[in-house]
Amino acid sequence: MQIKSKKLAILLTILLVLSNITFLPQPTVHAEALEDAVTILALDEEGESVLPLTAVSIDDGDTAFDVLLEAGEEHHVEIAYDEYDFGNMVTAIGDVQQSDPYYWSFNVYGQGPEIGASAYEVENGEHILFTLTDNFSPSVPVTVSAIDLDGNAVINETEVTLMDGASAYDALYQAADKHGVTVDATVDDTYFTFINNIGSVVLGETDYWNIAVNEEALSTSVVAHQVQAGDHLQLTVENFEEDPEDIPSEEENPEEEETPNLPSISNKDIQSSVDEIKGYITENNISLAYGNEWWVWGVAHTEQEIPSSYVSSVEQRVKEIDGEFRSILDLDKVIIGLAAANTDATDVAGYNLVEKLINHRNFLSSSINMPIYGLLALDSGSYEAPKETRDQLIDFILEQEYEVGGWALFGDRPTADITGMALTALAPYQDRADVRAAIDRAVEYLSREQDDTSGYAEEFNGGDSSESVSQVIIGLTSVGIDPTSEAFTKDGGNLVQHLLKFKQNDGGYSHIIDDDYSMAMSTQQALLALVAYQKFVNGDKTTVYQFPLTEDDDGNQDDDDQPENPSNPDDDDSDRGPDHSEDPTKEELVITPTIENNKDEMKITVTLDDLEELSGHELVVIQPDKAREQPSMRIELAYDALKKIVDQGSSLIVDKGDVTLHIPHEILQQLVNEANNQPVEIILDKLEDKNAVGSVYNFTIKGNDQEIHDFNGNEITMVFEVDPDLVKNPEKVNVFYLNEETDKWEVIENSAYDASNHIVTATTDHFSTFGVFEIEEIQSGQKSNDEKEGSKGSGKELPKTATDMYNFLIAGMLLLVGGVILFVIQRRKARV
Repeated sequence: MQIKSKKLAILLTILLVLSNITFLPQPTVHAEALEDAVTILALDEEGESVLPLTAVSIDDGDTAFDVLLEAGEEHHVEIAYDEYDFGNMVTAIGDVQQSDPYYWSFNVYGQGPEIGASAYEVENGEHILFTLTDNFSPSVPVTVSAIDLDGNAVINETEVTLMDGASAYDALYQAADKHGVTVDATVDDTYFTFINNIGSVVLGETDYWNIAVNEEALSTSVVAHQVQAGDHLQLTVENFEEDPEDIPSEEENPEEEETPNLPSISNKDIQSSVDEIKGYITENNISLAYGNEWWVWGVAHTEQEIPSSYVSSVEQRVKEIDGEFRSILDLDKVIIGLAAANTDATDVAGYNLVEKLINHRNFLSSSINMPIYGLLALDSGSYEAPKETRDQLIDFILEQEYEVGGWALFGDRPTADITGMALTALAPYQDRADVRAAIDRAVEYLSREQDDTSGYAEEFNGGDSSESVSQVIIGLTSVGIDPTSEAFTKDGGNLVQHLLKFKQNDGGYSHIIDDDYSMAMSTQQALLALVAYQKFVNGDKTTVYQFPLTEDDDGNQDDDDQPENPSNPDDDDSDRGPDHSEDPTKEELVITPTIENNKDEMKITVTLDDLEELSGHELVVIQPDKAREQPSMRIELAYDALKKIVDQGSSLIVDKGDVTLHIPHEILQQLVNEANNQPVEIILDKLEDKNAVGSVYNFTIKGNDQEIHDFNGNEITMVFEVDPDLVKNPEKVNVFYLNEETDKWEVIENSAYDASNHIVTATTDHFSTFGVFEIEEIQSGQKSNDEKEGSKGSGKELPKTATDMYNFLIAGMLLLVGGVILFVIQRRKARV
């Protein structure tokens, strides 16, 4: 489990919301509260960020100007200034220069100090704002109030006036200062500023300051939210303690909980809704074929048979790709789909897909949806696998649990939909004490997180989404919890009642509660949720992803007579595993944009027309043929196309053949923000280096004709191809980046080399030049940065990693120089 301090975790859970619709292998987040630090932000005249919000550690005597320089260095943003007797005057931040009448304004806590940035000594917790403006007077009125748990005013409603671009944290500080009330805040290197306490309020262990603006809870850090004129910042003490009425007493009969209470929803109502979805499938000519596994899973639980044409379509696809699925998620879905069609996945067109799954390079990926999918696929047909294989997947999921309970694809707090997924994947393993405990915490989290409307509103989802509700219903029923129970009944009804609010006139379900049209992905998941609840009500302890393979009338299929499994069923450590499965997917859309091949460059243009089928897909893949043969690949994303990808909540995969980039939704959102309605370019320039054992590339992203080097702490995953014939020691293969300041290669410590597939993976939060080399270990155990010599590839200068031959050349040169000096000295002695 990712253990943070309890108070920190509570505060961060309330303060922060990060996207969960992105698919990207994500490293574990390690936050660090800084002992003495400030935050800093710089905005242009349009209010756009030119220096992103950054936490900077400070020492005694540091000035605001020092902080600006350090933040600029961290984000590769140049700070230009003029020196005067009275101090330094900032003239440009990045590419944004001041010019009459707009000049750079320096502010602390949303107001300008009486001295300049180079004279102002910063103190712990302060927020510094540089903004390009023609108005140096505070002009944004904001009302602030703070109330403790008993309803007592800590800060009476107070109006403060701030600079345009100031934060909610600035407003709080200024209002507190007016009343002589202290604000205890901590600055974190990842989560920025959060409030520990206000005034002398005594907080209990589970108490925290809830922060809202205009009665809407903040969806970001208090220092990241920019206030607007007329806003009301409301702080109230709340706690995480459950209502005692929601906690069953030990005397209660547990059997009572197993009997679902359906006061207003009958089996007939549920069946009617299921039938309407079947009508939706018919009306929209949706075929049960390869690629439509979500529909297959749901329909398999109705009286409708899965046609043999589905299995035929899968077999055809397996033959086309020789059984090698590039996407492990596609492989997972197919295995579950085949189980739904009562077909053994260990023998499909002569291929054992379960073996392909276990041996897939991404089977134990660092993204939590991979182990979830892995368990669901293995359990879908009760397939045999070594016990340690399942244990590894279970342990990975448990390690990713948040202290408050629940899971997320990435980020600092759990999300309802991924928590529902994890519950379903873990459900068959509740006999493990650690699994049972994690399930209990997750159920409590889901009950707490459910809002008064009975849903799970997320800003990045656009609001209250049906998919979140569906996944929670599936997860709860999988672990034997009634989604209509009191714990999951709020003012808007219970979860099942709430899901039915999304139903449209065509029988389908909308994505957002306020939408008046249905979406295929939403309807797929609603079908699964409804049949999951049906099974729960009827006492069926299996789940919607569990399809025990049975023998038909002709004896063609039997669960006890499966083809030989690669995991060696005779091995004592082999474990067939329980009958169970579940999953929400990350669907891929491989687009075919316009491609123009020039002599040394492939130019790809992505327009809105290329994304007509985006709905329901969470991964957009650009994978042009013969791209690896071109030295350079330039992708131009039209602004409206990029925005559609972001609005859909999708991420982007760029596959050039010998290198692949996984760009998450968060970074795509950053590009939309910084593109200023202009196209965004992604450029991959291939370089040559005789010492490299794999690909070497310079990566560039441009938005609004400016290079975007830094991704605000978010990371892109890079996958490089490695030439095994050049590798001497696989343990020393790493991805390096070129440090432009030192002109030296530096190893990326999170590099991971997969020798069996000849690829190496690493993540980066900025773009530069990257390459694959072998390194030498030094005595301390740290990896060294070797000296390099210049080389050229595709017309670009590139330093090299040192080799033994290069070192011998240096030694030889030194010996030669020494010999010449000795020769001259001896000649002079001879003359004397």
